[in-house]
Amino acid sequence: MTSHFRSQKIHLGLAIFFCLLVGFSSATNAAENRSVDFNSGWRFHLGDAPAATNVAFNDSAWRTLDLPHDFSAEGGFSPTNASCTGFLPGGVGWYRKTFTLDSADDGRRVFVEFDGVMRNSDVWLNGVHLGHRPYGYSSFHYDLTPHLRFGGATNLLAVRCERENVADSRWYPGSGIHRNVRLATLPPVHIPIWGVFVTTPRITTNAADVVVNADVRNTMATNCSARLIVQWLDSAGKPVREADQTHAIAAGETFTFTVWGALPNPRLWSPESPALYTAVCRVFLGADPVDETRTTFGIREARFDAQHGFFLNGVNLKLKGVCVHHDAGALGAAVPVEVWERRLRVMKELGVNAVRCSHNPMSSELYELCDRLGLLVLDEAFDEWEIGKRKWVAGRNQGTAQRFGYSADFQAWAERDCADMVRRDRNHPSIIAWSLGNEIDYPTDPYVHDVTRAVEGFERDSRAPQMTQLTAVAPKLIAAVKRHDATRPVTMALANQPATDATGLAQMLDVVGYNYQEEFYDKVHRAFPGRVILGSENGKSYDAWRAVTENDFVAG
Repeated sequence: MTSHFRSQKIHLGLAIFFCLLVGFSSATNAAENRSVDFNSGWRFHLGDAPAATNVAFNDSAWRTLDLPHDFSAEGGFSPTNASCTGFLPGGVGWYRKTFTLDSADDGRRVFVEFDGVMRNSDVWLNGVHLGHRPYGYSSFHYDLTPHLRFGGATNLLAVRCERENVADSRWYPGSGIHRNVRLATLPPVHIPIWGVFVTTPRITTNAADVVVNADVRNTMATNCSARLIVQWLDSAGKPVREADQTHAIAAGETFTFTVWGALPNPRLWSPESPALYTAVCRVFLGADPVDETRTTFGIREARFDAQHGFFLNGVNLKLKGVCVHHDAGALGAAVPVEVWERRLRVMKELGVNAVRCSHNPMSSELYELCDRLGLLVLDEAFDEWEIGKRKWVAGRNQGTAQRFGYSADFQAWAERDCADMVRRDRNHPSIIAWSLGNEIDYPTDPYVHDVTRAVEGFERDSRAPQMTQLTAVAPKLIAAVKRHDATRPVTMALANQPATDATGLAQMLDVVGYNYQEEFYDKVHRAFPGRVILGSENGKSYDAWRAVTENDFVAG
């Protein structure tokens, strides 16, 4: 990112500080109005309704509901559905919502934010198609501004999602707008959604260097001079430091401000004491405050070591984690935050200090809870890449499996989905690594290699894709992650140690995760003494746990 420190000033004078606070009250009001809950009052129809994109379409017979919503969880179990996705139905679902905007909003930029729509979503505003998003776990947003009607006129937002092939996943995914929706109203000069990234490059007992990279976008037809003031607040909301920077931004352009501050006597984030800070970013045009964002972050140093495993704030810590899927059993995929909080609290009481997201990005609420409760997170992007895995229809290893799923969209969307995962969640102190995928290298599912680990008795198909293909894909995903966060390691949960070493896939990773391969730990450590090893998924036996606890070089 572009880094400029011109015109950066630290304001220490009390009178200056007081004057800034007066201006900040107006900016705070702007911040509170940036994004509002958009979950209530939607109409829903199960089944296809192509005409529902039209504003004049009559949806009075449709059901009224509030989001999040999982329509598969409302269906009946049937053996005609797929075992891999819980014997529940899928289908096509339509959602419609009408809303109005005041004349005062004309000239502002208005966005709709979706935290997740399962799957193959299409969105229309007032009959205009805004976009398509295949992956049901990705968050995304659309700029509504060019197609909006202001002054109290009715606007219509329509969403179609489709899961007609229910054997599209190896676990229950749900269907519908299963996560939160928000409406964001931003000024012409603003900080974009996901536009702030906070890092802590150096931490000592006396001070922590904190760097805020904040994008500011000028959507006006004229150039402007924007001033960004960053104020850091402690966990009690007390200001601890402030800095600012001014820069010219051309019409239609975005500039990345880089603002540094040294925070005195930092409280470090850890599982025992999950202290959180806030970076308040305020944009001024002249003396006028125009935009404000608040970004929660933690001050902590997380690092992996090839000889001694994982360290947090200089303390060696063995990761004791659980793999968690995104649903909540009978509640389906639209999980209330209270359910997540109860689950995570119980896990921590049992001794868990880490969570692995299996095998996709989670709702933003889960990461916020892990930040607040003090749980480390291994975030994960995918369960399959460009060729699908087996999805069992009549029971595990029974009958003929299907391979349809995200793989159909991988080539077109994977880099974007990886990047969006990182951009949305990179400020969470709980996240310690990004995983590109789970068991993408699983023997014969679908990839094969001459040097391989034998599992489950599946015979090698001479027509099967070669595992060497993965080494052409991985660098693209690694680059997509590193482009937006170079502070965390990239990993994968590997299932075929012999093949991934032979092809060089494991050597591309910062941290190498192994699923159910405890027998290889010693061998791999001797062969690759500089490799960081993590048990990303382990057996339930005591011996499997001993392989972790009795080897200092295994991170957890």
